[in-house]
Amino acid sequence: MSRSCLLLALGVLACGADERGPGEVGSPHRLIELPTDGDVADPHVIQVGGTWYLYATNAPDELRVWHSDDLETWTFGGAVWKPTPGSWNAGQGVWAPHVQLAPDGSFYLYITANLRIGVAKASSPLGPFVDVFEHPLVGDGYGHVGNGALGEKPLDFDERAIDAFVLDDAGELTLFFSAYDPTSKIYATPMLDYTTLDDVAPKLVLAPSEGWEGLIVEGAWVEQHAGRYHLMYSGNIYMSTSYAIGVAESDAPLGPYQRYPNNPILKTDEALELYAPGHNSVSTGRDGARAIFYHTKRAPEVGADRRLRYAPLGFGADGRVVVPEP
Repeated sequence: MSRSCLLLALGVLACGADERGPGEVGSPHRLIELPTDGDVADPHVIQVGGTWYLYATNAPDELRVWHSDDLETWTFGGAVWKPTPGSWNAGQGVWAPHVQLAPDGSFYLYITANLRIGVAKASSPLGPFVDVFEHPLVGDGYGHVGNGALGEKPLDFDERAIDAFVLDDAGELTLFFSAYDPTSKIYATPMLDYTTLDDVAPKLVLAPSEGWEGLIVEGAWVEQHAGRYHLMYSGNIYMSTSYAIGVAESDAPLGPYQRYPNNPILKTDEALELYAPGHNSVSTGRDGARAIFYHTKRAPEVGADRRLRYAPLGFGADGRVVVPEP
């Protein structure tokens, strides 16, 4: 494939005139080598002090963390949260962790468990996180999603909510998540604090409409730049090589959002063995600039394990998100 030198607005120069694969020396898309086996997906990375903490989907019955001082060598920090046996959050797996640092130094973990969203709290990024409520934050009738009249899982689509992301806009909080009817759409609702939703119906901000998205948009993440809100999301089903990352932009957190004309901005490249990139987060890289963290599949097959990567992220002259070519 062709290569170009891309000067990101944040001062990151990503040149690629070679044929190296993603994650090899010289590629701007670096593999994250974690001391773990098996499937690793849905990364959320935060930097606290001089340490990065990486939370990811890696086990069906707990959420785990790794930490690093350089984004290269990672140490396993163990489980930070586990479901309560017999409770609403046990039974169908846990995934897509999102951690928010509050001004008072508390950490809030937003959990997808049993196809509902919960919230837990800790005093350290290493946990342990303790459930704030004995019920979901969103789903099963909470957060104006569903009515609590549960049907046979996993067919009770109207009770589901997954993939939480909290936008902190100068202290104004907005929760983004995906819910079903039965296609997967992204919704947003204002929050009064880190554990309390405003008592209003969630607003639909993005529904699948492009061919590459299939019937699913999920994994919301919002970046702010120059007074605009850039909603990054994943489209299609995660096990498909059509899974990819797109962006939509708005001048307000609740929209309306308009898709970028060049979507998806990151997609499968078979020549580079980069399959199904998706469910990204954005954090600070080693150089102090923004970096995108995401997962890819190890192979094109449906059941292939996933692994994590990161790359520079900046904004172009048009004010839109720019990620270098793999």
